[in-house]
Amino acid sequence: MLDLAAAVGAADVRLAVWTFNERAIRLYERMGPTARQLTMGRLLPRGAGPAPVPDGR
Repeated sequence: MLDLAAAVGAADVRLAVWTFNERAIRLYERMGPTARQLTMGRLLPRGAGPAPVPDGR
């Protein structure tokens, strides 16, 4: 994968890994990638629906 990325001129390669998957994180770290960014999120309750849109008044 890294050879292909370099061959097509990619500047970097990124992986998305769930933070609870510690085994995968250790594997990838042994292969060279390091954590550079943390994306945070929150699950919404089921049926929450879309947020109301302000009417501009």
